[in-house]
Order: sequence, then C-alpha cells, then structure tokens
Amino acid sequence: MNLRGNREFLLDLAVLLRRHGPEPFLSLVATITNSEKRDELVRGLTELAEVAKKTQATKRLRKSRKISDSERAHSLIEQVRQSDSQRAQILSELYEALWARELLPSKGEVLDLCFDLHIEVPSSAPRSRLLLTIIRHLTKLPDEEAQAAIQQALKSSGEPARKYERLANVIMKSKSA
Repeated sequence: MNLRGNREFLLDLAVLLRRHGPEPFLSLVATITNSEKRDELVRGLTELAEVAKKTQATKRLRKSRKISDSERAHSLIEQVRQSDSQRAQILSELYEALWARELLPSKGEVLDLCFDLHIEVPSSAPRSRLLLTIIRHLTKLPDEEAQAAIQQALKSSGEPARKYERLANVIMKSKSA
C-alpha cells in the first residue's frame, strides 16, 4: 500500500492520531515488529476488511431495492384501480401532471397545496415525497371528500390562482371523460 498516494487514508490517520494521541500508534508499531502479533494483526485486519465489504455490499443492495416515491405513488393508484378505475385514472392523470411539472411546477407551489389540503409535511421533504403524500392523502379520502379537498384548495387561494385553475382543469377533464 502506497501511503503517500492515498491522501484520504493519511488524513483519516491524522484525525485518529489527533483524537487518540500517539500511544495507540506506538503500540501498533510494537505489534507489527513482533512476528506472532503481526500475524494476529493481519488476521484481525483481514476479518475487518471482509466485514466492511459485506456491509458495503448489503448497503448497495438495500439502496438498489429502495422503492422510489414515484413507484409508491403508482402502486397506490393501482390499488385504487382495483376498486374504482375512474378515480384511479383521475389520480393517475393528476399525478403525472404534477410529476411532469405541468401543474404546480415549483416545490413551493406543491407545499402550498399540501397546506391548503391540510396535509402536514416537512418543508424540507423533496418534491417527489410531497407528491406521494398528496396522492396518498387523496386515495384515503372518499370521492366526494377528495373533490371537496381540491375545491377547498381553490377557495383558500382567494381569487383562484392560475396554478389551481390548471389543477382543477385536469381533474374536471378526467371526470368528464
């Protein structure tokens, strides 16, 4: 191992040296110079490296299995489709328009809609999570309440803002189809 070529590793060692002082490093040097202890150290470090490899592989696997917010929203819509295909179609078109930023293109506008629908969300949540939360909220409401929730959002904006007019148009087009 070329320590001079591995700057990040040397920086990590410097942090450890600052945190723990020179004694553990001197002890390590004494261990390395003793052949029996060196073999034991090699076995221990090899085991640690293998555990680290497995842990990294597990993290990568978990990350690859992680379901995206978009997939979850589509899954919710498909669950609705089993009992009400028309409502699922409306939700699907609404979600797609929101996702494509045809409606409420900014995160701030999506947060405003969440507020208007009385959905509590952290403002730090990514836009995709906000969209999932809106769809989840609308899927749990009966048809009439879902429509009322959107109408309330329209009313609460005072003079219907352009963003809410476009949202209402998508919903109304879907209902008439």
